[in-house]
Amino acid sequence: MTDGYPEPPRTAWGDLALVSEADDPRAYEGVWGVVQDRENWRELQRKILEEGTYEQRPEAAPFDGAKYHATDINTVFAWDEDDAAWQPLNTGTAADPVPGRTHLESVAADRTNAVVWADRYADLQSALDELNAGDVLFVPKSSGPYEETPTLPPTDDIAIVSNGAVWRPGPGDDRAFEDPHTYSEWTGDVFTPSRVTDTPSTLDREIRVADPRLFAEGDTVRLWDPDETYRDIEAGQMGTGAGIPQGELLTVRGVDGDAVGIEPAVRFEYANSGGNLVLERVDHPIDGLRIEGFRFENHGWAVSLYYLKNARVTDCTFTNCESRAIEFNACYDSVASDIRLRNVDGYGIGANRGSFHTTITDVDAENVSSYVVAAGWSRRYPNPVYDVTAANIRGRNSQFVCEAHHGAEFVRFRNVVADNAELCKLRGRDQQLIGGQARVTRPIGPDSDVIHLTQAPENVSIRGVDVSGTDANILHVINLEPDLAAKNVTISDVSVEQATQFLSIGAGGTATDDISIENVVVRDAEIARLSHTDPADEDERSWFIRYRDDIHTDGFTVDGCLVHDFQTTTTGWILRHRPNAAIDGRFTIKNCAFGGAVSGLLVEPDNALAVHGCTFEDCDTVLHEDSGHPRHFRDNVYVGSTTLPRAEGTDSMTTPSGVADRLW
Repeated sequence: MTDGYPEPPRTAWGDLALVSEADDPRAYEGVWGVVQDRENWRELQRKILEEGTYEQRPEAAPFDGAKYHATDINTVFAWDEDDAAWQPLNTGTAADPVPGRTHLESVAADRTNAVVWADRYADLQSALDELNAGDVLFVPKSSGPYEETPTLPPTDDIAIVSNGAVWRPGPGDDRAFEDPHTYSEWTGDVFTPSRVTDTPSTLDREIRVADPRLFAEGDTVRLWDPDETYRDIEAGQMGTGAGIPQGELLTVRGVDGDAVGIEPAVRFEYANSGGNLVLERVDHPIDGLRIEGFRFENHGWAVSLYYLKNARVTDCTFTNCESRAIEFNACYDSVASDIRLRNVDGYGIGANRGSFHTTITDVDAENVSSYVVAAGWSRRYPNPVYDVTAANIRGRNSQFVCEAHHGAEFVRFRNVVADNAELCKLRGRDQQLIGGQARVTRPIGPDSDVIHLTQAPENVSIRGVDVSGTDANILHVINLEPDLAAKNVTISDVSVEQATQFLSIGAGGTATDDISIENVVVRDAEIARLSHTDPADEDERSWFIRYRDDIHTDGFTVDGCLVHDFQTTTTGWILRHRPNAAIDGRFTIKNCAFGGAVSGLLVEPDNALAVHGCTFEDCDTVLHEDSGHPRHFRDNVYVGSTTLPRAEGTDSMTTPSGVADRLW
């Protein structure tokens, strides 16, 4: 008994009385009142704060919005019933929370002005209009969902933050908010130009201009020339991004007389300038925008930003978007992190139209009809996309997980995972895929490639990729369709378990049949269980490497690869060509081991192929065609039922005595 009534039943969470569950609720009439179980219970839910250590936090909470304070890291978590997960009320993640700050303390760090509460205004637009530089607009989940498309205020250093509020577009619109700037606005209030007076070929970290008064330390500037075409590539040969003017974004580090110091150094060459080279100050509409903690639903283009600097989109979920979830257009120093994409009929996250310095991390996507993360699409903007890092990207049941257009340079993809999706498409210069996994258990499209290289790849590196398939659902592990040429491409440390073809080489696109290859290297790959898609179709038989068109090489090397356990009932090949295709130049296979390839090597008569220090086991015929030219074979080992090459020009091709042990 307590104060004249028996001890009531209590909740496990918050230790609140539940009078209605007592054996005899009438014992509390006039003393407690069962109304508390109904109306006041809702209010109490918002105020309860359980405490304990992070490790003591329960796996689940009894209601949406329940809060738990992990005292050892001073972080408050809220239970999200929709995601069935604890969400930290700060900028961290459940696995790596930011210690020492509560939610608003975190978002307001380094900000000296007000926190504006959206639920105190009639709509989001009214709340946004109240923001001053440094303010935080907090949009509580309990006051949603929001169905409107406000206009972003032209105010620097603002944050729009929620703890999970649903945001849908306004009637007749498809965006979360309007941005008054568009990519067609090459001049006007965003750019203030001054003619460059330096000789273009001498530009480095200093640029002399006609009007230096336009620039100050810290400004973003764009250097570009309408007469200079990026990569000097004609339209029609390079796809939809052709014709991009040469240009780049830079930062002013100081002004001395008519000399504007910039960081980093000028990257591109402007040798063809006809006096139209300009340096433009970029007046960003917003410098410092943060969007965090929302659930965006049913948008066409959800978060689409133009010309912003220091834009951050973090800890957001996008569901049922019809075109784009997040798009940075001509933005500088942008970040998207901790993003979840569900059912996006289009692109997930894009660094587009000349954006510089973009970071995209920790993305989990499912059912994205095009690319989960893309860099490029610079057409109609006077500089390519440059310096994009995308890391920890996972895509399920999507088309491509990561993609870089030829209008994007210095693009780095790290730790990319594809589940029933094509892993990566690279087209252009200075691009990397480092660390990837692809798991394929059903047909993937549109090309059934895991990695696709196209549109003149140059300075491209692919390393540390693990691929596994079932039932020959992978046609090409790597499809090299360079259109015109491929230069300085390295493929290394790749592991494959079941596919049809490892590396397919063909012109592709609108190019001619002749391909120029310079310094392409395949190194340290292990490929097991190559199997047919359709044995009757030559294009879908099993090959380690197949070239579909004439190749003119200045160095193609296959080094240290292991290829074994061909799963073929008819013909499978180590090296194979399409009829009448040929190699000239230097094509070297060395230090490799091949086993179970039913038909071995097959090449047209030419003198390009050199095979050194390799082991062949149970290869029906190492060299299939008669040759009028010498082939360079030396220091090779032939084991088991391998048929030796023809004698003509086969330098030192003999079966070593005493070789009995199989390799696999």
